[in-house]
This record gives sequence, structure tokens and C-alpha cells, in this order.
Amino acid sequence: MIKPLDSLEFERISIEEANKAIDRRVRPSTVKDWDSERRPAPPEPLTDAAAAWLGTLPFAVRPRALARQFPRIANRLCELWKRPAQCDPYLKQLIVDERGGRKGFPPEVAAELSTLVAHYSSVYPYRHSIWDDVLRK
Repeated sequence: MIKPLDSLEFERISIEEANKAIDRRVRPSTVKDWDSERRPAPPEPLTDAAAAWLGTLPFAVRPRALARQFPRIANRLCELWKRPAQCDPYLKQLIVDERGGRKGFPPEVAAELSTLVAHYSSVYPYRHSIWDDVLRK
């Protein structure tokens, strides 16, 4: 025979409080909470140079959603594009979360970045693939 449970006591909390409690349990304690430290950067428009750079890329690899949603990143890629020693690590840091706890890009932007990385490695073959470091871990 199953013994009936006594009434359960619980505390009412908001969904926001519950999400914070879950984040504290799920996120490792070593992950820095950047939300409280990061100052919002003023929106940076897409530069003329970056717009011109986008036009030089084959249509299939042009990161249009990235340029619309994250023009600061498109501007930086434009600056670094012809410098593999700087561009490779920048692309790697965009794709691989080494800090931990980042939200990541929207799926459309992540797909564009992946396509762009593949194109970049064919145009500027450099010492190694950015995926080599991921596979070693």
C-alpha cells in the first residue's frame, strides 16, 4: 500500500528568478558573468569599405545577415580579410567559444560564418584549419 504524501511546501517565484537559479546551477562557477560587466557599445554602422568588401565576395558566401545584425563584426572582418595571421584567429574566436557561457549567433549568422570560414580557407590557405584546435581538445 502506498502511503499518501503530506502536502508539499513550495515558494512562489517568478520565471525570471527560476531562470537565474537554473543558470547558477548549470553554468560552471568559473564562467565569468559578462552581462553585468559589459557596457553596451553604441551601434556601429556598416562602413563603406565593408560594404565594398562584401561586394567582392562570391554571392553564395556573402554574410548578409551578419552585416545586417552585427555590422561591427563585418567591419572588423573587412579590416582583417587580407591578413591571415590576424583573420584566422578572429574567425576562430567567432566560431569557437573559448570564454564559456556565450549565447552564440543566431542560426542564420552562424551558418554564414561557417560558409565564410570555408571560403576563407580556400582563398587564404594558412598554417592550419581553425578546426584543428577544436579537434585537439
